Formats: sequence, C-alpha cells, structure tokens
Amino acid sequence: MERPAPDIATTRPALRPIAVVLALLVVLVAACGSGPEDPTETGYATITFGNVIPPDVIPPELVSVDPNVVGRQDIDPALLRDGLVLEFTESADSGNLTISAGGSALNWVATIDGNSVTLQFNPDDPVVFGTRYEVAGSVVDGAGNVIEVGFWFETAP
Repeated sequence: MERPAPDIATTRPALRPIAVVLALLVVLVAACGSGPEDPTETGYATITFGNVIPPDVIPPELVSVDPNVVGRQDIDPALLRDGLVLEFTESADSGNLTISAGGSALNWVATIDGNSVTLQFNPDDPVVFGTRYEVAGSVVDGAGNVIEVGFWFETAP
C-alpha cells in the first residue's frame, strides 16, 4: 500500500514588529540624506564671533603739560592763572594728583575731562614768585591701569 505523501507545510518566519520598525528607520534616514548636497560643504557648522578685544593692560602716558612748565625755572605765575592741564594718551577715570610747595600740599582742585586732568589753583594758595612747585600722584584709566606722575617747576625770582 502506498502511503500518502505527507503534507509538507512551508512556514515563513513571522516578521517581528521590532524588525519592521528598524527597517523603516533605515529607509527614512537614507531618504533624508546623510551629507550636504553641495560637495564643497563640509557639513560642519561655522560659528563667527565679532571682534575679540584684548584686555587693556597699558597705562595712560603723560603727553603734555599746558602751560609747558615741566623742569623750568623761569615760570611767570600769571601763566598758571587758568591752572595746569595734563594731557594723557587715553581717558582718565580717576586720579590723585597734588601740587606742593616747600613740602606742603596746596589746596588746588583736580578735575578730569576725558584725556585731560586740570589742576586749578585755589585763591587761598596762589602761585608766587621764587617758589619751587612739585606735582605728584597717579592717574588711573578706565581699565584700572595706573601711571605715576611727577614733575617740578619754579617760578621766576
């Protein structure tokens, strides 16, 4: 007797949901493109910064004194009627300048206006003939850099 042929069942493995999801992700990523369309582009972002200003570490310099009295011995006191104007290379933020005669500080008033510091005489401490005057102290710029200032002059005898 013949045996009937066995039923051969072919089975196909069932697709697992995770495999389907992964396959779809691969297709989606590939469709989005993986690089720049322009072959000259690198695909890297460029960040542009504005000008980077280094910190100011240079103190101001004394450029001039008006009237020009520095180290002179023949100054007419009338020249100082409007005071002494010290001009610096950059704006002064603060200062501590004094003018003295015979070792005593005079009551002159210092005012700052941009690059200029003016020492204005006080009527109680007038400039007199035959006297040596010394200007000393410091000036500070906006960054905190300090310049030490010191000079002398003498009025005419």
